[in-house]
Amino acid sequence: MYNLKLAGWRNQSVWGWDPALETWYAQLTHDSAGYDAMERGPQIWLSPPRVPVISTPAALAVKIAKVTRTEVAAVRTAMNDSLPGRHDPLWLPEEEPHPGTGHSFGGIIQRLIPRWGRP
Repeated sequence: MYNLKLAGWRNQSVWGWDPALETWYAQLTHDSAGYDAMERGPQIWLSPPRVPVISTPAALAVKIAKVTRTEVAAVRTAMNDSLPGRHDPLWLPEEEPHPGTGHSFGGIIQRLIPRWGRP
């Protein structure tokens, strides 16, 4: 589980891989909800059964962007910034170029999946 470093959602929002459900997930609470919001639980759940299985970090980023009304690029950056090894972007699918470089990170997800705990 990683803290989502997304503006307006960074205080109590998390994302990660759920090995039991075999899905990526996010639990989101807006910063304006107050410091005690964790006791009430997340405001937005992106995980089964509320939404279908999310098979990639890129798909999770799109869903987070939609519910938070944020640009997908900002969500992807926030997800990357929350990773301990930020130099290895987890959310990039094989065919997608890295923002600002035009370079593709072919196979990056396959290489990182074991590192981040997904079977």
